[in-house]
Amino acid sequence: PSNGNDTLFADTTAAYAALDANTKARIADLRVVHDPRGGSVPLLPEETRGDSSSSALPVVDHPLVTRHPVTGRPALFGFSGTASGVVGWSDDDAIELLLRLKQHVLDERFRQVARADEGSILVWDNYSVVHCATPTTYSDADGERRMLYRISTRGLPPALKRTVPTE
Repeated sequence: PSNGNDTLFADTTAAYAALDANTKARIADLRVVHDPRGGSVPLLPEETRGDSSSSALPVVDHPLVTRHPVTGRPALFGFSGTASGVVGWSDDDAIELLLRLKQHVLDERFRQVARADEGSILVWDNYSVVHCATPTTYSDADGERRMLYRISTRGLPPALKRTVPTE
């Protein structure tokens, strides 16, 4: 389509590396609570939640800082989307921290925009980035159709499976 059709990316590995030492120490072992019905830390300010179809899914928690399975580099993880708190923290303190980290990750230093044009191939590493689409007007009019094919992989190829180095 002539309007929209961009994908926004933010580098969570570079954002982690840019944190000060005190913040890194403070968040090193934190676990983020994720509620499939929707969290309190949307990736974009206008994003809304409330998909009732996911209400049967359990509330889970994940590490706030993860390590890339190949490079071993630490990255921020799970601070948006369905994030609804931090294990052992008050809701207010947790949401304040998660929003601050989200704003940090979305800083211009860590962002990139990719435009999907006809014939484009876009590949990214979900271990290292967060991404979201810009609004796109969908149409069947000539020159305005949006058709894409998505391929996702699971796990690592045998050549990449090894002990991950530490920082």
